[in-house]
Parts: sequence; C-alpha cells; structure tokens
Amino acid sequence: MTTKEARLSSEDLTHKVSRWQRYLYDAERALNQGMRRAEQAGLDRNVRFPDYQRELFSRLYNPKTSALETPAEGSEWASKLHAVAQDMPEFKVLQERCKGDEVWAGMGTSSLAASVVSKMQPQKSKHNPEELRRRVEGLKKMSEQGVNVSKKLQQAEQVLEQAQKEAEAMAQGLDPVQLRQAVRQGCEQAQQEIGEAEGQIESFSYGSSPGTPVAKGNVAQKRELANQIARSSKLKKIAKLAGRLRRVAAEKQRSKVSDSRSEVSDIEQGDSIDRLLPSELMDLLNGDGGEREMVFYARFLDRQCLQYKLSGKEKVGRGPIVLCCDESGSMEGDNECWAKAVSLALLDIAQRQRRSWSFIHFDSRVSRRDFVKAGAVDSKALMECMAHFTGGGTCFQSPLDEAVRTIKEDGAMRKADVVFITDGCCAVAPEWVERFVEAKRALGFTVYAVLVDMQGQSMGAVEQFADHVYHMEDMLEGRGGKFEDVVFSL
Repeated sequence: MTTKEARLSSEDLTHKVSRWQRYLYDAERALNQGMRRAEQAGLDRNVRFPDYQRELFSRLYNPKTSALETPAEGSEWASKLHAVAQDMPEFKVLQERCKGDEVWAGMGTSSLAASVVSKMQPQKSKHNPEELRRRVEGLKKMSEQGVNVSKKLQQAEQVLEQAQKEAEAMAQGLDPVQLRQAVRQGCEQAQQEIGEAEGQIESFSYGSSPGTPVAKGNVAQKRELANQIARSSKLKKIAKLAGRLRRVAAEKQRSKVSDSRSEVSDIEQGDSIDRLLPSELMDLLNGDGGEREMVFYARFLDRQCLQYKLSGKEKVGRGPIVLCCDESGSMEGDNECWAKAVSLALLDIAQRQRRSWSFIHFDSRVSRRDFVKAGAVDSKALMECMAHFTGGGTCFQSPLDEAVRTIKEDGAMRKADVVFITDGCCAVAPEWVERFVEAKRALGFTVYAVLVDMQGQSMGAVEQFADHVYHMEDMLEGRGGKFEDVVFSL
C-alpha cells in the first residue's frame, strides 16, 4: 500500500498565510513527524486538509492571521473548523503559548489537527473545488474566443457542482459539539506535549546568567534538543528526574542565601514584622484603634514601614564540583538515570555559584571526562555526556585520581566538592588511600559518596576516602542524613 503525498496548494483556503509563515511551516513539517501523520490522515477527509493544517499552524504562530474576505471554493468545512476553535478559550491560551515560536506551533498543530481529523467523515470525491472552478472559468474563456469546448465545459460544470455539494455536505456533517470536544482535547494534548518538551529541554539548557534555565532562545538549537531527547528514552527519564532535582537544589540554594543574611547593614522600607524598628512597633502596640494605628496598617500594607536591612556575604572563589559516576554494567537503567539527574542538579548549583563542573565517567577505568566552565554550558555536549555509558567493571582509584587532577587544573582549588556515585564494591590499596587523604587535606576538598542499591551492605572501601556516605534508598524514602540537604546546599 502506497501513501499519497500531501500536496499543498499555492492558494490560501480560508486565511491569509504569509510567505514567511509558509516557509516556517514547510521547515517544521519536514522535521515534525506528527504534522506529517496528521496530513496523511486528513487527506482521506478532504484533499485540501493540508492547506487547512498550514493555516492552523499560521494561526498558532501568529494569532493575528486574518481570514480571507472571499474563502476558496468548497472551503465551508474549514471555515467551520476555524470558527469553532476561534471562540474557545483553550485555543486562545494555546495561541498565546505558541506565538512567535515555530517549534511549539508545530507541536500544537499536530495535536490539534490529529484530534480534529477524528471528527471528520471521509470525502467521497478527491477533487479540489477551487481547481475545478478555475478549470470551468478557463473553458468558458476558451469558449468565448470561439473554441468548441462545450462538451468539456458541461462535464466540468457537473463535476464542480458535485464537488460543491460534497463540500457543503461535509461542512453540514460537522457536529459543533463534537468539534469543540476535539479542539479541547487537542489543545490539552498540545499543552501537555509542549510542557514536557519545555521541561526536557530546560534540563539541558542554561541561560546567559548562571543557573538560569531557558526554554526559548535559539530555535534551531531548541528543535535539535527536542528531537534528540525524543529519540532517547534514557534522556527523557534523566530530564524528568533532573527537573525535579533541580527544583529541590534551587530551593536549597535560596534558603542558603536567605540564611546568610544575618547582619544589620542599613534601614529600609518593608513589611517584615520581625525586623520593624521599635518606633514603628510603638504605633501598633500603643494604638487603640485610632488614627495612629490606622496609619500604621496603611503603611504596613503598602510595605512602607521602617525596618532593619539584613545582609551577608556569599563565599566566592570556590573550586569545582566534580562528579565521579560509576558506569559499570550493573548501573545501567534507573540507577544511571538517577545518578546523572543528580549531576545536572549539581551543574545548576555550579552555574549559580560561578564554579566549574566536571563529570568523570568510570567503570574499570576512566572512559571520559566532561568539563564545563562557569557560564559556558554547551547543551549538545551536555546531552552527549549524559548519553555516554560503557558498562564495564569497577575501579575506584582511577576516577578519584582524575578528580584530584581536575581540582588542581581548575585554578580555584579551595573548597572543591567531589560527589562519588557507585553501586559496587572495590578494594583500594592502603598506600593509595594515604596519598588521597593527604591530597584532600592539601587541596581542601570534600568527598560525598552515594551508594546505589546497597542498603544494609558494607560500605567497604568507600568509608576510607569519603567524608560523608549516603544510601540512595534512604534519600528516596526520606530516611537518614538527607543527602539533598547537604549536597544541594554546597
């Protein structure tokens, strides 16, 4: 069975689509499989469904896309589809979200078009009424110039009349209640898909300021990230976990900054009861419901009361955050995804604190090292880092030696942090432990070890080199030392 190729007309159907929006639609359609699938399904309903879908894309990308004063012949069904969506708040909200963004407009188009197609009956005739009308007009002009085309003209007029009746029947057969339901479902599906894509892209994207994720920006990069994530179930899972962990890390960092503000540095206006000047409190405490107390409440609600201003200094010049991630065969699957999601949350912290971040992949050896300077995240390289996996044996000494080299190379060596994640046991040589402990003392870094799926088992060599040891099961179930409270507060 062969698939009929969708053919887009050069003529608009019911709305004016600019040349630029036609170009964007073609580019997005070439990359968006959902748009092509919806087109193919729509061709069985109406030969001009691809043109309707292009107009739908244009209306999402540019909500000001205007309707034609004279719609194309036989386009009543399309006008009805557009009119139903136009009056629905769900569609207007989706338009606002997709406005000026061809990637999101493409996602919205594929979801909406696929939903609408399900409420349309297949078209009996595959003729394009607009083309038939032009054929009739052309034959009439030839007849006026003395060419004998009466028989062809009669046949063409009959075919056009039949096509017009079918188009009218298709429009009349569209149930407004079912159409509204289809538009609503399509909008909900589109919002969900766009939301998921935004979250996934955000997990691998950073803005111009440290620690600021972005969902918009370079469209080509966004499309590339979205497509790459869509092709990898592992990257999807990492992105989902990372999104949650990054929110936890961000909250810990906000609390840390807030707690650091403990010194009175000035007087400011505000509404913090615990920081109000005694003179302000006197108006409240001595008030009896009279004018002074009313004035206090007015100033309090407007945040104009005098209060102490607290400030503090954040420590600067800290060394890198270094991840040593076990990629032995037993880590494959959920354990690997969780470990790499933690690493992305720590990358967010590193960017906020203008610290470099390093990711050391290891099994029986160090197989790769990724290094990110503050404010210089390459999203494509980051996804390649997260996708990398070897699946060999386990050796602890090599990655930790690499961590020491990384800290020395960074330059800002004071207060570096090493997070070591593993699910295996491995012996380490006593003389190596002695050298490593001396390196920790000399360089002033801390090692946080996380044991994955090892609840109740011996910590083995890990306790010989780690300053803090956590079990993943305790963290996931809220038991024990609260890994996120410590590590996400670095």
